[in-house]
Amino acid sequence: MKPETGGDASSYVDNTIRMEQTLRGQTDADTVTVRVQDDDQASTEDAKLEQGKEYLLFLTASGEDNTYRVTGAMQGAYEVQADGTCVAWDGTKWTLQDAQKAIEQAK
Repeated sequence: MKPETGGDASSYVDNTIRMEQTLRGQTDADTVTVRVQDDDQASTEDAKLEQGKEYLLFLTASGEDNTYRVTGAMQGAYEVQADGTCVAWDGTKWTLQDAQKAIEQAK
């Protein structure tokens, strides 16, 4: 998923995310809106998404059409590196294949 645009909505920023692959769950949309805390309001635990970067995101529907929040704040966002490694906020690394296996086992 890659943030394409952002825009202020109160103390939140709505990021339009282009879906490249869904590992669990379903959506018919090519893009979804992921709402995160505005940088001025964010704590150190909040997920931060940067335009142009690729992420493995664990999302929870917000109850609004096609709008989601990152599950577990920053714990639900992994930046995908060029080699396919997914890096968590605390430096924990997963391969995308390991993430897929863990998600399959959790079903």
